[in-house]
Amino acid sequence: MKNFILKTLKIFISGLIIGILLMIGVYLIPTGRIVDNVEKSKEILKEEGHYNYIVSGDKTTMTDNYTDSIMLNEAMYHGDEGIIDKAMNVYEYYISNDVKPLDNLDGYFNNDPLLHPNSYTRYWHGYLIFVKPLLLFLNIAGIRQINAFLQLGLIVSISVLFVKKKKEKYLIPYLITIFMTTPMTVGMCLQYSSIFYIMNIALLTILLFDDKIRSKNDYNYFFLIVGMITSYFDFLTYPLATLGLPLILYFVYKNEKDIFNNIKDLIAKCFMWAFGYFGMWGSKLVIATILTGKDAFKEAFNHMNDRLSSEVQSFHFSRLDAVNKNLDLIINRPFIIVFLLGLIFIGYLFYKNRKDFNKNNLLKIVPFIIISIMPLVWIFMLSNHSYIHDFLEYRGLVIIVFAILCGLVLILGGENETKKKRK
Repeated sequence: MKNFILKTLKIFISGLIIGILLMIGVYLIPTGRIVDNVEKSKEILKEEGHYNYIVSGDKTTMTDNYTDSIMLNEAMYHGDEGIIDKAMNVYEYYISNDVKPLDNLDGYFNNDPLLHPNSYTRYWHGYLIFVKPLLLFLNIAGIRQINAFLQLGLIVSISVLFVKKKKEKYLIPYLITIFMTTPMTVGMCLQYSSIFYIMNIALLTILLFDDKIRSKNDYNYFFLIVGMITSYFDFLTYPLATLGLPLILYFVYKNEKDIFNNIKDLIAKCFMWAFGYFGMWGSKLVIATILTGKDAFKEAFNHMNDRLSSEVQSFHFSRLDAVNKNLDLIINRPFIIVFLLGLIFIGYLFYKNRKDFNKNNLLKIVPFIIISIMPLVWIFMLSNHSYIHDFLEYRGLVIIVFAILCGLVLILGGENETKKKRK
């Protein structure tokens, strides 16, 4: 236990140091070309508006140009503050609370006299280590093209690995899950992309290195690192997906029916991810306060109280309203049709392997059921954020889809239990 705690702290502290150095490094990049490309990007985003439907009337295809404008604003900021101040507090050009992000960008390029620096200290904003270098060469249109290309390549690579690693039965559940994240929208939006990359790279890592990670009993550290990376890059979108989907694939590989061992294992992995995610977030507040003298906690906790509430600008709603609002987006006709096709595929697997069916294998589905409840709890707890941002938050519900389909494949698809007991 002592070695485990020491290694956990070593990984965590190393992550903090790397995160700080990366943020300082990215603020050493000159902003001249970045400003030029942000100006070109502004015109593209203004034409689309703060929220743009790729498919008219389908909220699951809504882009978040509102937040992307903030990210671009942060990327071009070149105020007189010190480099550590900028890296820790992350400033944008700002007019007032009543002015929207695209108008703030307009204000900068039109020399609005009310323009002033505004800090966004409560997040790490790790996405800037990619966005700022890209803006040296590309505007938002070019970044979207690169984004779509990389995300498609990632999906194809994972699909190939499912086949190569003899897990082809889980390829259909994976593709259905990805379809429900509306990847054509994700590729168009910086805001949505961070979690998409982290989630899929975590799956890719498991497919490539499961034997190695498991043999060294390093999965706890794996989920710790994934949680930390999620906190570092995410702008509060659908972060639980980086826990849920890799955790499901972990139990697919584990393939055991010992309920108590599985639940204990599930709790351990969730704890490590949560320690990485919330520990990284809390550490940012401590570090920013120490290094810059700014009270990062006041801003963060005021914001957190808002996100945990069930109220939006004096409008009260129940937490179940937030859950239902998100469920309505994932329970739409195209998604349901594709999900039913997945169930038909599983039915075919069951028919093909019906002689091998063992009702005792039903116990294997317990961790998948628990995992499928997690995104509902997340939405219930963060009801304010989930209610307002259902068009992005609903993507966390794909955990339920992946859990159901993978769990059914595991118990009905002819999978044999792992012969060698593995932790």
